[in-house]
Amino acid sequence: MRRFVMLLVGLLALAASVAVAACGGAAKPRWEITDLGTLGGQSSSAVAINGHGQAVGFADTKAKDKDGYPIAHAVLWQDRKLTDLGTLGGPSSEAVAINDLGQVTGFADTEPSSLKKGDPIAHAFLWADGKMRDLGTLGGPRSQAVAINERGQVVGWADTKAIYNSGDRKGDPIAHAFLWADGKMRDLGTLGGPSSSARDINDRGQIVGSADTKAKVEDDLPIAPGSSHAISHAVVWERGKVRDLGVLPGRTESDAYAINERGQVIGTACSFCTAKDPDAIARGFLWQAGRMTALALLPGRSNCVANAISDRGQVVGRSDYGGAELHPVRWQAGKAIGLRLPGAWDGEAEALNNHGQIVGYGESDSGSRAFLWYRGTTLPLAGLGGGEGGANAINNQGQIIGWSAAKNGYLHAVLWTLKL
Repeated sequence: MRRFVMLLVGLLALAASVAVAACGGAAKPRWEITDLGTLGGQSSSAVAINGHGQAVGFADTKAKDKDGYPIAHAVLWQDRKLTDLGTLGGPSSEAVAINDLGQVTGFADTEPSSLKKGDPIAHAFLWADGKMRDLGTLGGPRSQAVAINERGQVVGWADTKAIYNSGDRKGDPIAHAFLWADGKMRDLGTLGGPSSSARDINDRGQIVGSADTKAKVEDDLPIAPGSSHAISHAVVWERGKVRDLGVLPGRTESDAYAINERGQVIGTACSFCTAKDPDAIARGFLWQAGRMTALALLPGRSNCVANAISDRGQVVGRSDYGGAELHPVRWQAGKAIGLRLPGAWDGEAEALNNHGQIVGYGESDSGSRAFLWYRGTTLPLAGLGGGEGGANAINNQGQIIGWSAAKNGYLHAVLWTLKL
């Protein structure tokens, strides 16, 4: 399912430990960090974790490509054991999501082709029962999966047979959002424009993303004066139909990022998203009961971005000044609440679970630090050897995955668990 929310019982021991620490008691939460390792190469990254503590991402192998860069494979971590999920015949792969059944999705290289000087072409895959399945395309060369639900339904985007016939993308394949279910990939279509992309799916089969409309906007880019692109809107696909979620007042475009089990949607609305007004581009939104509402800004901030939503309707992300001076924030009951960043001047809330436990990172002059926020308390999470780190996801058991700098200086996937 989605990387930022899972569906198991909460970690009561964590809540008790945090409460004691918040009251100034002697007992403090003790977190154990585990290096999840690599496939013999330099680096690894964990991006999603399910309710059973199974995590996925990618890890470098010993092999290198023609330019000397490490070749990475999709991997599954379970009980501190690393499993190489392989590829679809090409050199590399990457896992992006896992459900509670242990089904994994992502994208993997197929055999190299003549497209773009012989670079491998990636297809979406579903890995289950020890086998990787090629999910194909919509007639074009490539596809990429982004999310999977508990029913094993996969969504993402895939190239069609159609190509762009004008502008700076002339000759490129046109991609559409897809739903893969029951062994078939289905084209989800657009809002009358050329392309679309799916970003998330819940267990009810509701899919969110963005789709191009028939309208266009001038880009006004110095590198491509007079060029234009189709205006895209956030959408929900459900039961074979697409619903246009519209835009916020004064904005021209929107994109939906995530949907919870209650059908609440988060995303971003923007004005002239390419270049015209970079200081007023991003404004996060919450869509529910047929209405799109702008997320509140922290005092003095101009932008905000929503990254994740729980099944209880809590939203987390950041509020900033035009993409600079980021500050982590959670939204609840229409209010923006800034999250403390002791010792850091910049940061972001990346994910949360259904118990209100939030994870993310903070930046300081000494580097990045992973953080856990819960019930008004901020807990820094130590990296490997006390080094840098950042948290990407948390499940309902309170298990946290992210990254940290290893002794060799490269970034490794890590798991934080409460030490009782």
